[in-house]
Amino acid sequence: MTLDPRTPREKTLNAQRSIFSGGDARSRLRTYKLRTKLAYPLSLTDYIHSLFDCGGAGQYSVHMTTPLHLVLVKPQIPHNTGAIGRLCVGLDCMLHLIRPLGFHLSDEYVRRAGLDYWQHLRLTVHDSWPAFLTAVQPPRLFFLSTHGTRTLFDCSFQPYDALVFGNEGAGLPPHFYNEYRDHLVTLPMPGPHARSINLANAAAAAAYEFYRQVGRPRYARSQELGLRI
Repeated sequence: MTLDPRTPREKTLNAQRSIFSGGDARSRLRTYKLRTKLAYPLSLTDYIHSLFDCGGAGQYSVHMTTPLHLVLVKPQIPHNTGAIGRLCVGLDCMLHLIRPLGFHLSDEYVRRAGLDYWQHLRLTVHDSWPAFLTAVQPPRLFFLSTHGTRTLFDCSFQPYDALVFGNEGAGLPPHFYNEYRDHLVTLPMPGPHARSINLANAAAAAAYEFYRQVGRPRYARSQELGLRI
């Protein structure tokens, strides 16, 4: 008996690629669901997100309830990204990840932090910062950093602004601090021993301040009119 040297994950991905290699899209998807329901450990969502992680950026044309772009530049810790993904699902806003990533999107820690919300996430992965700017063209950029000279609460946000966060180890790329000097904002940290705030916590504080200013009035008005945005 000859043992297959491939890992279970490699076997799964090979099987999935073979399923998607022929026939029309609908039949391939149906075949995938039937054959992977019991036999393979990766879900359809994991497979699709693995394609995002290896393929390229794709934009959503659906209107967001909260018109906000949250951007993580080269994130390193999967459970932070998972928690921020869950935050974006809760607010119904867009999450952008800028490569390189310090993990794979099918990582168990991402899934664990995002729970079953991850499949509903509006997610785009970009190959680079210039690729993000070209694809999204956000009207304004705000960079969360301890180097900021004004606080997040001094900002007046507008629909489709982008809130940008550096990674957990190095923060923003070094050239950002000069290139976007006037766009750096910080979160107040009156405690005498604090150097920084956890990435997921900072993203939550910033996103909900945006929602307080921009998203909440729009959502409340739509509810009064009985509309679904």
